[in-house]
Amino acid sequence: MRRRVLNILDALAVALRHWLSGVLIAMFCVGMITWFGLWMLGIPLALSIGFLAGLTEFVPYLGPIASAIPAILVAFTHGATTVVEVIGLYLLVHAIEAYILVPIIQRRAVALPPALGLTAVLVFGMLFGIPGVIFAHPLMVSAMVLVEKTVAFRGPAKSLIRR
Repeated sequence: MRRRVLNILDALAVALRHWLSGVLIAMFCVGMITWFGLWMLGIPLALSIGFLAGLTEFVPYLGPIASAIPAILVAFTHGATTVVEVIGLYLLVHAIEAYILVPIIQRRAVALPPALGLTAVLVFGMLFGIPGVIFAHPLMVSAMVLVEKTVAFRGPAKSLIRR
C-alpha cells in the first residue's frame, strides 16, 4: 500500500505542478498584454494595473472582472472615450486569454475540461465561499488525479497527468 500511496502522491504533485505552471504563464501573459494595451492608450499607472490584472488572473472567472474596475476608474480621468477604449481592451485581452491562450497552455499542462472547471468553481464556491472559488481548479485537478489513480478504468482513458 505504501508504494501505491507514494505513486498517487507523486501523480498529484506532477499534476498540480503542471497546473500551477500553466496558470503562472497565463497570469504573466495577461499582465503583459494588459500593460501594453493600457500603455498604448496612454493610461497612467499602466504597469501597476497590468500587474494587478495578471495577479487577479489566478482567481477563475471573477479575477478578470475585478481587475478591470481600477483600469476603468483611472480611465474616467481621461474622458468617456477612453473608458470605452479600456473596456474594449479588457474584453479583447480576456477573449484572447479565454479562447486562445488558456486552451493552448492547459492542453500542455493538465486536461481539465472547461465545463468541469466552471462546475468546480460553482460547487466549491457554494461549499467554502471565496476560498472555494480561489482553489476550485487545483482541488478539481487533485480530485481527477485521485479518481484516475484509484478507480480501475476499463478501456483506454485519457490521462490528466502530462509527463
